[in-house]
Parts: sequence; C-alpha cells; structure tokens
Amino acid sequence: MALSLKQFLVLILFAGFALAALMNSERTFMIEMVKVVTFATLVLMAYGTWANVGERRAYCAGFVLWGGIYYTLFVVLRSHRIDIGTDTFLLWLGPKLDSGRIMWAVFEKTGHLLLSLVFGILGAWVTVYFYRKRHRLLDQRSSM
Repeated sequence: MALSLKQFLVLILFAGFALAALMNSERTFMIEMVKVVTFATLVLMAYGTWANVGERRAYCAGFVLWGGIYYTLFVVLRSHRIDIGTDTFLLWLGPKLDSGRIMWAVFEKTGHLLLSLVFGILGAWVTVYFYRKRHRLLDQRSSM
C-alpha cells in the first residue's frame, strides 16, 4: 500500500501530537485531551464501519477491531497479564523523554492511549490488505 502525501502529513501530525502528549503527560489537560481524541477516533471509526462500503468499511472495521481490543485490554481493564511488548516499549521510551517530571502511571496511561491509535491504524492496514486480496481472488475466480 503506497503512502500518499495526505497520509504522510497525517502521520507527521500524529507523531507531533504523540510526542507532545508524552512529554507533557504530567499535565492534567493533556491526558484528558488524549482520552477524548482516542475515544472520539474509535467512535468515529465505528460510525464509519456502519456508514461506508467497500474498502473504506474494511479500513474502519480493522481500526475499530484492533484499536478497540487494545483500548479495552490496556486502558479500560488495565491488563498486565498479556505482554505484547508495549510496556517494555514505554519503559524504554520514558527515560528518553524524561525531563525529570514524568509520573510513570500517567505516562503509561497516555502511552497506552496513543498505542491504541497506532494499533488501530495497523489493524486497518492489515484489514484493507486482506480485503484487497480477497477481491483479487474473487475476480480471478469470476474470470475463469
């Protein structure tokens, strides 16, 4: 899947938002803003699953499924029994962004909120890949 200019600019915007959120995670308004952005994105993608058709529906469904599962496990339920490497990643990233004021619990929650968006995007790309593959196979079968 080729990365368009629009997708690249959104990726840069997300990276800037994520770095600002992680570096200022001790501020109360920042974690609340990240919560709202994450939840609103999941809700909008759930609506997109209902409102769209075809490849756009597959993108929204993959985003909601993967991002929603991560959000439920690591933000809502706060499950540390399932280790997929994200806690280790946040432990590695924390000292790199540390300016002496990071509160680990808030940093971890902010990180997991942002990672639910990352997993949503990855899930959307994987779902679109399999959607396209399925349609290629169906087109080959119908042409035989």
